[in-house]
Amino acid sequence: MQKLQEDIIKMFSGADFSFEFIGASKLLEMTRNVPSTSRVLEVAESPIGTTAGSYLCLVSLSKYYEFISDSGSLARSIFESNVRDYQGSVVVNTGIRKTLENRDSENFWYLNNGVTIITPKAVMAGKQLTIEDPQIVNGLQTSHEIYQYFSQLGNHEGDERAVLVRVICEENEEARDRIIRATNSQTAIPPASLRSSDDIHRNIEDFLKSNGYYYDRKKNFYKNQGMPVAKIISISYMAQAMMAIMLLKPDSARARPSTLINSDVEYRKIFSLDKPIDIYLKAIQIMKAVETYLKPENCEIQLERKVITNIKFYVAMVASIKIAGTSQDIEKKISELPNVDISTEILNNSLKQVLAEFNELGATDQVAKGSALVAKILS
Repeated sequence: MQKLQEDIIKMFSGADFSFEFIGASKLLEMTRNVPSTSRVLEVAESPIGTTAGSYLCLVSLSKYYEFISDSGSLARSIFESNVRDYQGSVVVNTGIRKTLENRDSENFWYLNNGVTIITPKAVMAGKQLTIEDPQIVNGLQTSHEIYQYFSQLGNHEGDERAVLVRVICEENEEARDRIIRATNSQTAIPPASLRSSDDIHRNIEDFLKSNGYYYDRKKNFYKNQGMPVAKIISISYMAQAMMAIMLLKPDSARARPSTLINSDVEYRKIFSLDKPIDIYLKAIQIMKAVETYLKPENCEIQLERKVITNIKFYVAMVASIKIAGTSQDIEKKISELPNVDISTEILNNSLKQVLAEFNELGATDQVAKGSALVAKILS
């Protein structure tokens, strides 16, 4: 280090020298940082402001369209903190679309919940609100419908109907997360989506993408990009795979998938920055291998769909134990494997073992969801 400092000072006289070792986590954080940007939102009327620098304002639909557009394209970067992506032609979005198309009905903001924007700083000058690094955390569906509506028009100007916009100034990350959860908890959003901004899910998304899978951290994001459905992994599916394989609780994976996300205790057992990141990929690889094997065209034992649903997590658990060589410290054992390679023989033997115990206990949904089957298999 001393030699490097001397060489640099020789080459650049008067230069200041400093050196810092950067670990993997810091490098990852740096790659996710985007240059600071600001966008201008033109308001229709004088907004209501707070001493903290937040604003409640009405914005004409045409001006809001300009705010969320970049050279005719949707500015996707301002939706990064939203918990889900555009949901398509669901009932709510169809209703928003019809409201936009009916220009003779009540003003748009009477019939819509509006949009929430989080920012570290917003400055008002006249009727222009300059928003630094804006993130639309609620109102993505409304924004998409407004964008699509005006994109199809020859001229977007002149529509004086308004949308209600809340601009919240907040720099504290924990406070921002609370705002995101609160503004998205009043509509039917899966619990998994409210966890999607956690760092662990960003890490899983990046790692899986480099290995051919698309982690659906923001619901429908990869579907909207046209990625293969078979390669898209939801947070709930990941939780089930981890619970069945790494925690040896296929009964919970089968019976209580939402609880795995709702309960902070269970959630932390599954999703943790302390776990090796490759364990999440391997859980998916095992689960996908089991599901492929259980298809009628691949499995020598023909099973009804209902039976497959009931036993697949158990088969995944047993197969994982076989490739790990033990059920003790199975997460560590599987993480140490260079790759996941499950032979047809292992899958066949795992299926036969699970079926024997499942049938002996009565082969019902209740058996698959109860604790007796897993206890019998592990005994």
